[in-house]
Amino acid sequence: MLHSMLCGVNALHSLSISHSFGVISLPKCVVPELRLLSSTLDCGPCSAKVPCQKTLTLVNLSPLPGCYRVLPQRHQEAAALWYSSPKPCGIIQGHEAVEIPITAEVQAVGAHSIPVDIAVFGKETSPLDGKCWSIEPREGVVPAKAEVPVVVTANLGDTGRFEDSMKLFIENSLTSVIPIQAVGTGTTVAIDKPFAPELNLEPQFK
Repeated sequence: MLHSMLCGVNALHSLSISHSFGVISLPKCVVPELRLLSSTLDCGPCSAKVPCQKTLTLVNLSPLPGCYRVLPQRHQEAAALWYSSPKPCGIIQGHEAVEIPITAEVQAVGAHSIPVDIAVFGKETSPLDGKCWSIEPREGVVPAKAEVPVVVTANLGDTGRFEDSMKLFIENSLTSVIPIQAVGTGTTVAIDKPFAPELNLEPQFK
């Protein structure tokens, strides 16, 4: 049945058939709005090289069920914190929350955190926790005995420390992996249900 699909169906015009042409009008698909309460996997008191169990909370703000998947960790070999999920895929019902199990393994002594990429079925844009780094310029030529500054900007959507790695490709030479990190400060504001039509907090911060 069409109603078993993960799509939004208009109440009055969900399915119509033209008798003269035999044309079926299919419902318009809608991707449920899924949010992570915290997009950062934070490992504080964990022993190095010893796996520990963590969870990330995923919330479905829409009435439709959604399908999600924890993506494989990028550049794991250069990361100070490795992660994987024993249950990377699942379906979350409308207006509900799920705890996604994450197995973390710290590779070096100290407190580490890293963003986790989670994809939503039907969403063509970046994952729920996409790359928070931008690099300018991304490519160029360095003259002999000269320097070219490269600016790395962190666009953080949460508090805590974010760690990643940047690969530097040099023509006719080896590839260098440069670790990068940034710290987000402040307070994270999260709500368990949407405010309609909008929530304006500007007067509170003037």
